[in-house]
Order: sequence, then C-alpha cells, then structure tokens
Amino acid sequence: DGKIQLPVGYSESIAGSSLRALIETGAPRVINRLGEYLQTKPDSRSTRLIVKEGMQASLTVPLMVADRRIGVLWCSSRERDAYTPDHESFVRVIAGHLAILLEKDTLVGRLEADNRALADANELKARFVERLKEEVGAQTAALSRAEHKTRIMLDIAKAIHRTRDLGEVFRTLVASLRPIVGFARASILMLAEGERVLAFRELEPPEREFLGRDAVIPVEGSAAGEAIRTGRPLCTGDIAAGTRCFEDDLLRRAGIRSRVAIPLFDRRRPIGTFNLASEQPD
Repeated sequence: DGKIQLPVGYSESIAGSSLRALIETGAPRVINRLGEYLQTKPDSRSTRLIVKEGMQASLTVPLMVADRRIGVLWCSSRERDAYTPDHESFVRVIAGHLAILLEKDTLVGRLEADNRALADANELKARFVERLKEEVGAQTAALSRAEHKTRIMLDIAKAIHRTRDLGEVFRTLVASLRPIVGFARASILMLAEGERVLAFRELEPPEREFLGRDAVIPVEGSAAGEAIRTGRPLCTGDIAAGTRCFEDDLLRRAGIRSRVAIPLFDRRRPIGTFNLASEQPD
C-alpha cells in the first residue's frame, strides 16, 4: 500500500482533462486498469498520484442536482477489474442522494450566512437609527437654543433701536439673560474722570450694601479695567480662590463667588463694561 497522495483539500484544474468531458456529459466512467490508462495519459497528475497510492481501478460518477453538475464521486480500488455495471448502477444511486445532501448543505450554509448578514444589517440599521435619533435630538435642541438666543438678541436689538434710554436697554438685557445665565448681580460701569475710574450707570439689584450706585472703581488694578485694557471679557471662576482685583474683597463680602466683565465699545473706543456676578463658582 502506498502513502496517501490525494489528501483532503487537494485541487487540480479539470480544463482539458477527461474529468471535464465526464462532468459535461454526466456519464459515469469506469477504469479497471489504471496502470495501463496512465500509460495513455502520462500527463494526468491525479491518475499518476492515485496509482502511486496503489490503486488499480476507479469508478467516477458525476454529482448532479436538477441537471446541474456540482462535482464527482470517485471510488478507487486496489484490485484490477474491480468494478462491474452493477457497481456503476449502485454508485449512481448513491451519487444522486449524496449530490442532494451536498446541495442541501451548501444551501443551508448560504442561508445561515444570509441570516448572519441580515442580522448584522439589522443591527447596523438599529445603530444607525439610534444614532440618527440622537443626532436629530441634538440638532433639535441646538436649534431650540439658537432660536432662543436669536429671540433674545432680537429683543435686545429692538430695545436698542426703540429707545436711547440706557436704563431700558439694560433692563431688557437683564430680563433676557436671566433665564439662560444664572447671576445674582448685573451692572454697567462707564469710564469717568478722564478714564481713570469706572462709575456705575445701571445696577441690578438697584440697592446694594457693597459696590452700590455711588461706588467708584479705579481702572488700574480692577477686573473691569483689565477687560477694558485687553478688549476681551474677563471671567473669574472662583473669587474665593484668592484673586487680587480691586473689587474682589467687596464682592466676597457680598457673597459673590464668580464674575465676568465684558468690555463695551463705541466706534471701537472702550467706554465701559457690562458685568455679571454669581453666588456660585464657575
């Protein structure tokens, strides 16, 4: 007995081979003397290998399902003249059942693969829908916030165009900002005395124990003065942390923890600051 030469997984092109003609015609083939056959087909690699294994005869039957060829059933024997027409008829019956089983296995495999692909597609769809819902929700919220901010800006713009009264504009600004910005104090400081100090023009609440209407804040060394000098808003997240601006000790005594000073300009010239302060840090 020879060593196995045609293991599981062996493959070979059938182009131009006798197996090709067998598959195309669908007729069984019996070769009872493989050694002699190999002499007539010396280029047949599969025949050479199977003879090397010690096989002397072969019976090959095409596997067909509904006139469709799907492969071959190849039986080999170590005996010469091993196969008769009865063997051929019997193997053809077996080949018919085997072809159906192989086709069924293939179809089941495809169905399982399709089901997995469908499950993956459904999961992807579910994730997409969920992500879309989240995005729509985020965009809706953003639009709502933008719309709210737009209404606020329109209200402020209307107040500015409706009147030249700074007090009315300030009250509109405070009323518009209060729902979206938490603050305990609001004020407008204007440059005075040769732009050396800042004086209160508007206050909310109007009556205060510290930094009231008559208070004056020096530009030098104050948070409002720094905002005017840099031309940028100055935010302090926690006054209690030990900041050193002029107003800070008075604000701490009033219970204020955080503040922002926003510079105001007239034709690019600084004229004062709009200020908000909160009893909460940050």
